[in-house]
Amino acid sequence: MSSEYSNGGIFSIKSYVFSFGAWTLCKEGRSLNLLDESLSNSCLVPQVVRFIEIGLLCVQDKADDRPTMSDVFLMLNNDSSFIKDAKRPGFCNGSSDTSTLGQAYFTNNVVTLTPLEGR
Repeated sequence: MSSEYSNGGIFSIKSYVFSFGAWTLCKEGRSLNLLDESLSNSCLVPQVVRFIEIGLLCVQDKADDRPTMSDVFLMLNNDSSFIKDAKRPGFCNGSSDTSTLGQAYFTNNVVTLTPLEGR
């Protein structure tokens, strides 16, 4: 769920492109750790890294920084299209750099089930 929707209920043309990325691994140069080992012999490594970078563009905190779906489609289908550097996503866990994280808030999701009984 995009940050602008989860924080303020605002849905935009770029809300649907939001996904979760691999910021920490990418910035540490370990993007390929995301790749399932069973796929490593059947893919092109530069293409996998490119797809991860595109995914990181889709998790930008501000909708204006995210690409549109048509931009994503173009980047996925054209190896020569330019991919700008992604900024740190708004919701990024697992980083050792706590100076830029600020205070994090975590919630436990709880589900209650109420049986429906007719009269």
